[in-house]
Amino acid sequence: MAQGELEKKNELNWLSAFYGGLLTPKQRDVMRMHCEEDLSLGEIAQEAGISRQAVHDILARAEGAMESMEEKIGCVA
Repeated sequence: MAQGELEKKNELNWLSAFYGGLLTPKQRDVMRMHCEEDLSLGEIAQEAGISRQAVHDILARAEGAMESMEEKIGCVA
């Protein structure tokens, strides 16, 4: 795993620890599989019964929502 990817996952883990409860159940589940279980998009798609593109979109929306919350609240900082 590249250094940038590892830093991104660490950032997502921190954001998820503070704001994960505010995500939808589907977003939380996909985020958990991606960050904690370190599954690829294809593996998550297979596990969740959705397309790889849907996994990507869910992760992007969840990340955007948590970053927006962090900008407003600042718990991680």
